[in-house]
Formats: sequence, C-alpha cells, structure tokens
Amino acid sequence: MQLKEQITRFTTNLFLEHPIRALSLAQLRGEMVTLGKQLEERLPTIPDTERNRHFLRHIIGQERWMQARLRWALGAARIMEESDGYYPAKELSWQVLAEEFRKTRQESIALAEELEQAGVDGGTFLPHNQLGDLSVRAWLRYLTQHAHLESKRIR
Repeated sequence: MQLKEQITRFTTNLFLEHPIRALSLAQLRGEMVTLGKQLEERLPTIPDTERNRHFLRHIIGQERWMQARLRWALGAARIMEESDGYYPAKELSWQVLAEEFRKTRQESIALAEELEQAGVDGGTFLPHNQLGDLSVRAWLRYLTQHAHLESKRIR
C-alpha cells in the first residue's frame, strides 16, 4: 500500500469508521432526519443566488450518488461512476432545488430504513471512488455529514 493510500485509510478510519462503530443504522438514520430538517428549515430563508444554487445542487447530487452506491448493498448493479450524472439541472430555481433536497433526503431516510430491514450491517463494505472501501454505516454518516458541512457554505 502506497503512502497516499495509507493516509487516506487512516483519515477515513479516524473521521468516518471510528466515530460510528457503536452506532446502529437506526441511530444514523435519526441523525440524517435531524440534520436534514435543520437544513430544510433554513432553505426558505436563504437568497436565491447562483452561488447558493451551486452548493445546493452539489449537496443533492452527492447524496443521490451515495444513494446509488448504498443500493449496491441491496443487490443493485454495481456501476463505478462519478457523481456528475446525479446533479440537478443548473436552470432550476432555489425553490425547486429546496424541494429536490427535501425529496432526496426523504429517499435517503427510506433507503437507510430499507438497509436496516434487510439486515445490512456494519460489516458490509462498498467502494468509494477516492476513499476506498467504506462500511454501510460509514456511507450513511458520510452522506449526512457531507450535506451538513456543505450547507454551511450556503448563505
């Protein structure tokens, strides 16, 4: 393993795998609900600017891409793709993007519940294009935290 891969694996374990090792899928889903509602409540108060639409499109696109990757744990076809194809159109208004975020987050919550009901546990690993293999629980944390952290750039 090259040094870059070792650093990536160490960082991934430190920030994604280690903090969630004792959390259940239900607890991670609860975090997804809470942080999603916080962002949903903020969106109507934020101005419709090109910059804000850019960041919200990024959040939605990344979350949809992560959903596709998580579906692999349920037997979906494994296609190693980038996230670009999951982004909403640039022409969409702020109000439409806010609704797209709400729908996308509801789909993520339903997917997390489906994973739990299917008995998918933390021992199931799926590849990330840059970070290597992540557990399903780490993917759920990554999905939630990514949106939460990126939303701080929306003003």
